Amino acid sequence: MNLHLATTIGGRANDSPLTRRGRAQAAALGARLASLPENLRPSLLFASTAVRARETAEAISRALRESHATVSLPPVRLEEDLLEIDMGSWAGADRRATYTPEVLARIRARPLDFAAPGGESQKQVEERVARCVEEAVLPSAAAAAAEQKKSSGSNGSDSGSNIKTLPVVAVVAHGVSIKTMLRRVLASDPARFAAARNIALANTGICEIALDTRHFPSHDDYGGDPGEVTPSGSAAACAADREKWHLIRINDAAHLEGLAAETFEEEEEEEEEEQAASSPRLDA
Repeated sequence: MNLHLATTIGGRANDSPLTRRGRAQAAALGARLASLPENLRPSLLFASTAVRARETAEAISRALRESHATVSLPPVRLEEDLLEIDMGSWAGADRRATYTPEVLARIRARPLDFAAPGGESQKQVEERVARCVEEAVLPSAAAAAAEQKKSSGSNGSDSGSNIKTLPVVAVVAHGVSIKTMLRRVLASDPARFAAARNIALANTGICEIALDTRHFPSHDDYGGDPGEVTPSGSAAACAADREKWHLIRINDAAHLEGLAAETFEEEEEEEEEEQAASSPRLDA
């Protein structure tokens, strides 16, 4: 981020586009994903409705299409459930003045349930992100798997034999929304997890989770044609079962190693001077 969030409480800033640094990070991420073997490249793209998330997803889509002329990707699917946590009236407030000893004690007592005035708790964020996975991501992946099976003429005899045969879905979200999903997959004790801040994530850092193919719902579980799938109770239960998920990696940002921070310093100084008169602009 370009804002001094060490002293200011961040917010959603959903209309804020990527900065030049953010665009470079998104391009680097896209190039990295496009360089992967075909079975590991994303075939479906989701993003929150925030402008910077959509721009990042579009950069990934563009890199995939430019690197692989035969790739046919559906449009990026935008989901409000993937948005950053809503900090309510605290967004933009001074951290030191807001996080008094009394407030910090309340947060530590109930880290997942605490919400800023007019804002959301981490538990609420976790529930809506999980809902997106269960009601949007998984049905789309099931439909893609069914289409792939149909086009390849597979009889499904090897279904579930290899976790890498699942459709790869890239989901572009935000710090807290990603971290709460990781907590959910790990089924971490809230008292020990304390808060999402305990996980460090770089902008465009890759977090990878996978659903065990032995439990992956078939397209039949959703009913209807590939464009009209809706999750059944069994599919939703599958996604909700923590034991069926695998955490592969967290905060893999190797694609950012070639980006020199000093390249963007002049731009950031100019943006900081404009912040008082414009909405904040955030990196990915």
